[in-house]
Amino acid sequence: MANGIDVARTSPRARARAGWIVLTALFGIALLFAAWDVMDYAAGNAWKIAPLGQRWFEIHKNSLLVLQPAVERYLFPDLWSAIQWLLQRPAWLLPAIGGTLVAAFKAVRRR
Repeated sequence: MANGIDVARTSPRARARAGWIVLTALFGIALLFAAWDVMDYAAGNAWKIAPLGQRWFEIHKNSLLVLQPAVERYLFPDLWSAIQWLLQRPAWLLPAIGGTLVAAFKAVRRR
């Protein structure tokens, strides 16, 4: 039981609705990051696809600065290099991949 909700007993319709919400949110975030890159270009800056780490820093730098010591101290020190690699990918890429995976799982589950 998670947060007082028995996931096994939730209706299939509620689970499908939650899947659509997650799918929409992930693709919306990817679209927002892509639009941010376009707006930077329209503002007169050179065309550049910003990495996720830069966008995260621009949104809330303190949480990004706390991430490295927290991962290295409480999780696994070598995990930071993988997270650093992810932070260097385009900002829109990770939510787009997540949305694609959710869509694929929904398609497989529907069969």
